[in-house]
Amino acid sequence: MPADDPVAAGSPSAAGSELAIIVALGVERATLQPHLARRAARISLHQSGPGEARAATAARAALARGATALISWGLAGALEPGLDPGTVLLPKEVLARSGTVFRSDALWHANLHAALHAEFVLEERTLLGVSDVLSGRERKTHAAGTTGAVGVDMESAAIAEAAQLGGARFVALRVIFDAHADLLPPHADRWIDERGNRRIAAAIDAALTPADWPALWILGQRYRTARRVLDRLARRLLPTDFFLPASADSA
Repeated sequence: MPADDPVAAGSPSAAGSELAIIVALGVERATLQPHLARRAARISLHQSGPGEARAATAARAALARGATALISWGLAGALEPGLDPGTVLLPKEVLARSGTVFRSDALWHANLHAALHAEFVLEERTLLGVSDVLSGRERKTHAAGTTGAVGVDMESAAIAEAAQLGGARFVALRVIFDAHADLLPPHADRWIDERGNRRIAAAIDAALTPADWPALWILGQRYRTARRVLDRLARRLLPTDFFLPASADSA
């Protein structure tokens, strides 16, 4: 299957995979792809592209192919000052824009916490789902104050909702990329296409704008930190099937 397929990829038998990992972006997928070639068909990888609607479509496709557990994997933003880039978000709850709260599978969450807490900086408080990128201290402070969430992304709530409707297990594993006070350059959303892959021309345009250089340098540092943590998580968790508990049928 093509590397930029927005619906499914990963194991050679995605149609029979029990565990589906949903990512929005190619850079998130790249942390997992090298390890999947050595995995059995129990795990599939789905790149949705950014945003709630695309994530929901990918999650429903994974469930239709037989997945019984969904992971939202990738990057997130911090909504409070103490959450540094590289912090691993393993939320017990995901809050949708509608106000609906989706809870992670309790046993699966507990397994992951036990496996990761000694090696990674973990944060288990609420992850907020939003429809567009939150940038800057003011917007993030407002979001945190009105919702109680500490992290934010655009896909996890939609994946959690699909899992709930499909009777599947759900967890989110997200790594903080942008800190609370970080300000993204104007039109940063244009750097990514609808499939979640980088638009090289747009990124070059930003690099040629001197006013954006300080923010770009900071974001580059943040990205390298977050990417290293995602790589470590992938190496730690893929060989264990992400500590997914046995289903009732197989227990």
